[in-house]
Amino acid sequence: MAVPQDDSAAAVTEYAREHAEGRLRCGMAEGKGRVLLAAVPWEAGDVVLTEEPLHLVQEEPGKAAFQDLVAFCEAEELDENPVWYWAALRSLTLEELGGVGLARWAPLGPERQRRLRLLCSSGGKGHGCAVARRFAPRLPDPRGLDELVQAWILNGFSFSDRPFGVALFFLASFCSHSCRPNACWHLDADGRFVLRARRRIEAGEEVTIAYLDERALLDCAELRRAGLFTSKAFWCACERCCLPDACRGFSCPGCAVGLVLARPAGPAPGARGLSHQPLVGATCGGCGRSVGPEEAQQLLCRELCVQGLLARWEDAPPTQEDAEQAAELLQGFAQHSLAERAWQQLAWLHGERGRWGPQLELLLASSRFCAAAYPGMSGAHAWALEAYADGLAAAAQRGSGGAGGAGDVGPVLAQAACAYEQALEVLSAMFGGGFGYAGGVRTKLEYVGRLTDLVGA
Repeated sequence: MAVPQDDSAAAVTEYAREHAEGRLRCGMAEGKGRVLLAAVPWEAGDVVLTEEPLHLVQEEPGKAAFQDLVAFCEAEELDENPVWYWAALRSLTLEELGGVGLARWAPLGPERQRRLRLLCSSGGKGHGCAVARRFAPRLPDPRGLDELVQAWILNGFSFSDRPFGVALFFLASFCSHSCRPNACWHLDADGRFVLRARRRIEAGEEVTIAYLDERALLDCAELRRAGLFTSKAFWCACERCCLPDACRGFSCPGCAVGLVLARPAGPAPGARGLSHQPLVGATCGGCGRSVGPEEAQQLLCRELCVQGLLARWEDAPPTQEDAEQAAELLQGFAQHSLAERAWQQLAWLHGERGRWGPQLELLLASSRFCAAAYPGMSGAHAWALEAYADGLAAAAQRGSGGAGGAGDVGPVLAQAACAYEQALEVLSAMFGGGFGYAGGVRTKLEYVGRLTDLVGA
């Protein structure tokens, strides 16, 4: 069963002292419970933690026990994906499975399970008892399987897609979410969890990460909150979610110059997607005019139309007719995540049609949105800069053999190099200079350097 939080916090701190060189400690935060705190200050790019997996579990379609579980979940219409029940079952000890000869899969060692159960919280409710009675009938308390299911759902980190695999990391599981986290993470080539400071972290400050990917951090606040509520069962109340939404901005309907940002959504779960309420009463930063209910509804209708286009483009690339429709819908979307996602898709279309100027304009607009919508170091901004630099480098290569002559190429290559350098600085700080993201940009930067040398020769 779950360990009392006051006891477990001390146990986590002791573990951090031994395995994280005392750089972290566990504390209690109101409304969150156990959290990780910095024991010493950190600068942006510093490695805060490198941790081996506590447990790894993957789908095993070739294993009879896993196939039986999938069939059972389908027949009983259970509420969670079978992989979560599989992960919980794979977290039981040999004793809990009935001993040698009765276990249908490799059990977890007692010491690892002791730490894994520190990640559990009391009150897990679901269909774990039914799964336990069917697949682990000798488990002393079937309710404990529900707690293990929740521990995996709330703390698991995906490490593979096919087959789907999820990992648990002990200390990393105590990092709370923020839509503006002070740390970021990735899995290195050996499958270890690497945590880096995203900006300066003071001693005693809570260490936070994003449970959303870098792209999703630039979604509108309502969409971020809905995604977190669905996947992690909490309504985000971080600083970004409680401020005017910098990812959902429009040109003022009155002066057409000022920026209108959607108001923060309420403190409790509300709409599970975009709604018009945060737009009602939103004020222009220039003239101070407020958006009325009818205007808010009209803006929402246009947003939903853009969402429909983006959903359609997931199955088939945009057409010229799509581009014309999107251009009309996006008028007045001055600083909006849906517009940015559309720009990325339409930039591809312009590239396919050989319209290099409009392509570069959209890629630059995408980069500028990322910089304006997210304060601080952002992987999404770095990738937008990389895409813009890719477009510039391609334009330079086309120009080197065109009528413009080599003299026009040098400034374009210089712009590309500048954008690559900015992207490389961010990605190196967030993920390390040797990680794939940074390595790819470095290779492109070196190539642009060679092109520049050839032009100047």
